[in-house]
Amino acid sequence: MSDPATSCLSSPGFTVPADTSNMDPSMVAEVLEFARDHPDVEFYPAVCGILETALAQIWTRVLDSPKSYVMSTHEFAVFNFFQHRFKDDQLAVEARRRYWNTPRA
Repeated sequence: MSDPATSCLSSPGFTVPADTSNMDPSMVAEVLEFARDHPDVEFYPAVCGILETALAQIWTRVLDSPKSYVMSTHEFAVFNFFQHRFKDDQLAVEARRRYWNTPRA
């Protein structure tokens, strides 16, 4: 499987950052909004690459602290966009439950 951060080229207005180790949440939110508005999002490789990278980072955090990690609002939005991938995953169910059961300011 190729690395989504390096296999993507470009999309209207978006490019995959050179350093994807700590993606800017506001940029990810903007890309996510674009993806929600474009049902043909798979034809925009940079959009897919950015969202796939963000999802991989979020899932790594969940796996690192499977009983305690609570996603931020931005993280949950990305995770929710890909919820179909985690349909029968108990760890994902618990991560969603922790998100909804945690008070936010």
